[in-house]
Amino acid sequence: MSRVAALALALLPLATAAAEDVVTLRTEDGGRRDAVGEVIAYDSRLLSLRAPTGALLDFPAADVVKVTTPRLPGHLAGLRAWAERDVIATRQNLAAALEEEPREWVRREILAALVTADLAAADRPSAGGRFLALFRSDPAATDRLGLLPVPWGDRPPRGEELAAANRWVNGPDEAEQLLGAGVLVGSPSRRAGAVETLQRLSRSGSNEIAELARLQRWRAKVLDGEGTAAELDAARRRIDDLPEPLRAGPTFTLGVAAVAAGRNDEAIAAFLWTPIADPVDPIRAADGLLRAGDLLRAGDPLAAIRLWRECVARFPFAEAAEDARRRLDELGAAPDKPLEPADDASGEAATAVPAAADSP
Repeated sequence: MSRVAALALALLPLATAAAEDVVTLRTEDGGRRDAVGEVIAYDSRLLSLRAPTGALLDFPAADVVKVTTPRLPGHLAGLRAWAERDVIATRQNLAAALEEEPREWVRREILAALVTADLAAADRPSAGGRFLALFRSDPAATDRLGLLPVPWGDRPPRGEELAAANRWVNGPDEAEQLLGAGVLVGSPSRRAGAVETLQRLSRSGSNEIAELARLQRWRAKVLDGEGTAAELDAARRRIDDLPEPLRAGPTFTLGVAAVAAGRNDEAIAAFLWTPIADPVDPIRAADGLLRAGDLLRAGDPLAAIRLWRECVARFPFAEAAEDARRRLDELGAAPDKPLEPADDASGEAATAVPAAADSP
């Protein structure tokens, strides 16, 4: 935090219940302090706050821990609906709130939540449109590329996704082109052209765009059955070097590649990373739990059952949850029935898969 900002912060009154916005900031001594007032603007660089005195103060975004602000009723209703895993109500309420919310920085928060809700509804075209609106409102926020709703699995795109991808791949900016090419990589008939686009994007001036494009090119080789063990190991190192918000999707591809290479332990770890660390794409997270359970079924059926139950409980709207229910039925294990102690042959306590960060 700059000395000027620190001095201004010291002159601010402590937060009160009457304050409209409360901004929690890191201080130079490693502590935290609340500033109150009205947030005028907040992007990846700065937060501008109008203090109760009328003074306008700027704070580096890196110093902001959190912002507590009043939200519109529709925004709150959307968050409550998501907590209940009501995807339809989540999308309806958040979309209504987006229309009503005048604050640009809060609109970004709603758009980010809508990307996740659209993906939960398996509506990638809508998620893509929301993401592009969000990204273009603050292009310097490269960590938001973690929200890019690009596929990282091995399922071919649907018709409406292909139509949207055809527009995106010819779009005006690199984030949009990457989104389109990533979708088209999943289509065998469009893969070669998509790889050409990814080759160009891998030379982007944005390190994040370039690295994601390289990993999508590797995904194309995995889908063609041409990925090598050396390339898998290299991809793992590249993923480890990514900023954490960008790792979840490529890690899922790592799981797909590890299965093809017969490296099941690595695949299980990769698939489980998704539901642990991916708050963006619920469908991918559910698929990770399902696939990890499938790989564990023969050697550790109790662990598989736990993962499938986790899938059903956390992502009841996903196709993977339906598949998990069928697997549980095959084993006579009800989705909501806890394991009896006698059923656990190891005698060890069950280890639940941690939930990812709340999203929307």
